[in-house]
Amino acid sequence: MGETIKEEISKAPFVALMLDETSDVSNAAQLSCVLRFVTDSGVKERFVKFEDVTGKKRAEDVAAMALGFLEEHGCMDKLVAQCYDGAAVMASGLNGVQAKIAKTNAAA
Repeated sequence: MGETIKEEISKAPFVALMLDETSDVSNAAQLSCVLRFVTDSGVKERFVKFEDVTGKKRAEDVAAMALGFLEEHGCMDKLVAQCYDGAAVMASGLNGVQAKIAKTNAAA
């Protein structure tokens, strides 16, 4: 992640995580990771990275990747929202990625 984005996130009081899975031209599964946050100049939305999730599409795998990403960038305590595509593995309130992250951070 670029230093400018890291600095913006460090100053933001709240962060939202947006994840969406897609396949690239070689049929490799890619997870796009986007952070949305507020700064003094308004709402910012920053694409942070693609993560290869080929063979790692279970909710446990994606949640572990997302939690590691949030911890690595100091966002876990700031997380107040999650946004996913409609796939059950992502958005299921029972056992999906959303539920697993919410167990770690109730505000999310």
